[in-house]
This record gives sequence, structure tokens and C-alpha cells, in this order.
Amino acid sequence: MDWVLVSIPIILIFLTATLYFLRKREEKQSTGEGEKRSRRAERRARASRHTFLTLRGVAVRSRAEKTIVDYFTDNDIVYEYEPVLMGGTNHEREMRPDFYLPEYDVYLEYWGMVSHPDGSKRDEYVEKMRWKMAQYREMNLRVISIEHADLRNFGDVFRGKFEEATGSKFPD
Repeated sequence: MDWVLVSIPIILIFLTATLYFLRKREEKQSTGEGEKRSRRAERRARASRHTFLTLRGVAVRSRAEKTIVDYFTDNDIVYEYEPVLMGGTNHEREMRPDFYLPEYDVYLEYWGMVSHPDGSKRDEYVEKMRWKMAQYREMNLRVISIEHADLRNFGDVFRGKFEEATGSKFPD
């Protein structure tokens, strides 16, 4: 039993020293080389499919989607990001709405490229947007459409468009 009493202080000293050195190593990595690595990692992340992180660390494709998700998070709105729907005449074509709000059975689309400066890209985008909206109408789905200008005052715009889409006010 005496060996246990002698061993405990030694173990505590060892653990304290280990924690001290681990903290020092983390501090070194957070400056200098660590910063370079994290900048490289951030650039790689931006080059990937999803490029922006929300307040809760969810990866989304654009700054606008980040704004929308952060609003949903701040207001405890449950959402699904890019759920799969089947559209087309025989439901053979995959569609991915930006958001689905399951508690309200409402989809939300952010049409960010409607005002794209490149006319050919914009025209192609608007054509896809019209097809998608036609699919929503055919399936009798409720959709909130958001454009870039709507982001300035997203909360008020969202609530107004929610009421238009559902016929009822968004619950507080």
C-alpha cells in the first residue's frame, strides 16, 4: 500500500508536465507555421464543393446560404440543406432545393445568379430556375424564392415571403 502513496505524486507530476508540453505545442502551432497550415486548409476548403462555414460549422456553397443558415440557427428554425427531390415528367430528374423547412412543409430557393454580369451564364441559370419553379408548381409544393437584394433585411423578407407561400404568418 505504501508504493501506491509514493506513486500517486509521481503520476500527477508526469500528467502535469505532459499537459504543459501539449499546451505549449498547441500555442506554437497556432502561430507561425500553424497559421500557414490553417490558411492553406481554408483555401483548399474554398476550392471544394462547399466553401463557407456557418456559425455551427455547417458547410454551405455561398455567403448568401451562410446568411440564411445562420438566420435559421439564430431563430431555432429546423431546416434540411439541399434535400433530394425527383422532378421531370416521370420524376426521373434529380432536383436539389437549397433548403426545406420540414416543420412548415416549405422549400426555400436562393436565386443568387439571377443578376450575374455574364449574360450567357445568367440566361442559362434563369432557364434552369424557370424549369425548377415549374416543377414545384406541378408537384404543388410551396416555395419561398430569395434573391440577393433580399439578404439585406433577410428576417423581414423571409417572414413576408413565408406568409405569401403558406397563407399564414411565421410563428414567433
